Amino acid sequence: MGLPADEGPLLRVWREQSPLFNEPFTSGALRHVWLQNIRPYQLSSIAILPIHRDHKPWALLVLYDRDPQAFPRDCQIVLESIARQVSEALEDWVNILRERKQREQQMLLGATLGAADEGVMLIDAHHRVLYANPSFTRMTGYTLAEIAQQGLHQLLGPLTETAVLPRIDAALSSDGFFNEIILGYRRDGQTFWNQLNIIPTHNYIEKTTHYLCIQRVVADG
Repeated sequence: MGLPADEGPLLRVWREQSPLFNEPFTSGALRHVWLQNIRPYQLSSIAILPIHRDHKPWALLVLYDRDPQAFPRDCQIVLESIARQVSEALEDWVNILRERKQREQQMLLGATLGAADEGVMLIDAHHRVLYANPSFTRMTGYTLAEIAQQGLHQLLGPLTETAVLPRIDAALSSDGFFNEIILGYRRDGQTFWNQLNIIPTHNYIEKTTHYLCIQRVVADG
């Protein structure tokens, strides 16, 4: 950014993240080469405003003028509004890039899970089934629409260990993991021993948003 090595107004605004107006350009500890460069332009004052991106300091908006009082209060209000709008536009752009990256990752994940041999479900924080891959349907007989409507309890039955359900519910209500072999039920009533893994997934602020459930048949019931 060309910040001076010594304590000048640009470095002060960058550190304090507060606008500075009508600072005499020739005062302070600016580097000597800067003074030499501006002398032909007869610059006398400076306005400096911080710009943010992704809620972090990103750049400085800097304006120079020959008038020592070139930035009166009404001008300051306009410049602060411009700096704020630029920062908001950058925030929107960061969000767009983040959402695009998430969509690309979701498409890649969907393609990968769709080709997996294991049965895979994606469940949200409210225990709603959002996705089930083809292997899950072949393994259990349930389509995504059916399991989304009827819930995960359809995969359990009378012979399933009674303590399993509370452990699954606990895993789906926390950041905990679940990894057990349980007795599952297919849509036609047949049983099978199922290696079930439940893995929490997080967003960019480390909040649990979804759970990945991976099932693998280890034996017929």
